[in-house]
Amino acid sequence: MRNNGDFGDSTGASALSFFGRFRLKLDAKGRLTLPAIHRRVLEETEEWMVLRPGSEGFVQVIPAAHWQRVLARRRTQARGRDQQWIRRLEASEVAVAAIDLKGRITLPRELIEGSGIDREALVLGVGAHLEIWNPERYFEAARGHEVDGGEIDDLLYG
Repeated sequence: MRNNGDFGDSTGASALSFFGRFRLKLDAKGRLTLPAIHRRVLEETEEWMVLRPGSEGFVQVIPAAHWQRVLARRRTQARGRDQQWIRRLEASEVAVAAIDLKGRITLPRELIEGSGIDREALVLGVGAHLEIWNPERYFEAARGHEVDGGEIDDLLYG
């Protein structure tokens, strides 16, 4: 049975739960084998995903249903010519990908080059979507952004 991927709350927010950090190899054709934990979720819930440049120099992998909800919310925020340009830019800056029979997605050359990914990539699960980073760029950007584990401990043990 195919699930529609909306495990979300009453607001329709996607609650697909992608998590973890995985260091993976990108092949010469720009293909990346997704971690099995993420691949299973995507294969069960989505037929395609949107790939787009992230704001900090990474590639976002957004499940189709979540992308449609994001666009619907975005379109209500702008009017007239602004809305036309938002639609043009958002539609032209994305690529569509599907998981092939070997569990891989193909990253377009423009996204690989723009994110600085070479032969190795870091795949992060960040809730409703995935991020694909150049490992060095990620660890440099992450420096100085510490997470207080004590707050999570309080929730777990409180």
